[in-house]
Amino acid sequence: MSSVIRKPWFSRPADVAGRGWIIATRRALLALSLAALAGCSVVRLAYNQADTLLATWLDRQFDFDRAQSALVRDAATRWLAWQRRAQLPEMAATLAQVRRDWERPLTGADVCRWTERLPDWLDATWQQVRPDAVAVARQLGPAQWRHLEAHFARERREQAEDAASQTPAERRQAQVDRLAERYERLLGPLSAAQRERVGQLVDSQGDGSGWATERERQQQELLTTLRQLPALPVADATTVLDSLWARWRAGTPAQRMLREQTQQAHCQLLAELQASASPRQREHARRQWASWEADLGALVAQMR
Repeated sequence: MSSVIRKPWFSRPADVAGRGWIIATRRALLALSLAALAGCSVVRLAYNQADTLLATWLDRQFDFDRAQSALVRDAATRWLAWQRRAQLPEMAATLAQVRRDWERPLTGADVCRWTERLPDWLDATWQQVRPDAVAVARQLGPAQWRHLEAHFARERREQAEDAASQTPAERRQAQVDRLAERYERLLGPLSAAQRERVGQLVDSQGDGSGWATERERQQQELLTTLRQLPALPVADATTVLDSLWARWRAGTPAQRMLREQTQQAHCQLLAELQASASPRQREHARRQWASWEADLGALVAQMR
């Protein structure tokens, strides 16, 4: 049984946009809320280590010194303790509703409603982590900025090399395979017709190359912002980070439209896959939802 946290089936092209804290938080909340993880008890294992995983993820990007690492570890621990109390019970209730919904025919709108609380969870999370984010960011210096810049550059280079090593047909097939794998975690192996429908969704959304430019722009915006913060008073630094969060959360009108269209397309696809599911796939999904619900229920019970 793998202990790797996998991307949820509803990951969108917008997720590659390089918005560090927002992307990390969104993925964590999505994974916890709908339990789109692999393995029988991985939900509990990963959740109980979430503060360590988050601190390690951030350290890989920033290469903190000892004092900064201590600040980040303490902040991650506080976030997880708060999240257990404030959000986990509601997430467990959401997953229970998802499992019940699965037993009836679904529309795309039904599926999209499963994530309607996500914006509120994201904003509440930012309000909770903001003081620690400000404190850590004001402690960063040239060594951390250079490391983060090199990290971003390395990611872009590796992604460009991967893209250059494949033909357009190979890149398209890789996208189809990745998306099909996400749905197969819920349903089990897809039929040829279901995989063809997945391919149609991939074709309708293009190769995602337009996000590369936006990702680089946001990475540079983050680096510019971080370099300003040590010289600012706490109140001003908080205002600057709040503004950055608000811009990234909102996106441009074009980004918001694309984000909405993409989400609706994925919701519709899952509804169609449910409608075309074989008895074996339906049973596989039923067991998966029940397993994920049991794991989140056990996590909630640990708090009592």
